[in-house]
Amino acid sequence: PTIKPIALTTYLARLFLPPQAYSPRRILVPFSGTGSEVIGAALAGWECVVSIEGESDYMTIQKARLAHYCGATQLPLL
Repeated sequence: PTIKPIALTTYLARLFLPPQAYSPRRILVPFSGTGSEVIGAALAGWECVVSIEGESDYMTIQKARLAHYCGATQLPLL
């Protein structure tokens, strides 16, 4: 896993953020790993961030990091 700087992923997610008129704004993060891009997108203002990861160990790390950075206590898992 490569943990990327949250400030960088937030900045990059803001570059793609559409105007508020297109709400709810959704983004897909395939191969999300430990969740750096997911956290960045959530902090950038995306209303819906869909994360796909095949490794359950990475999802455990991702959930903990999301709770720390975004205060997410309940995350839907599909």
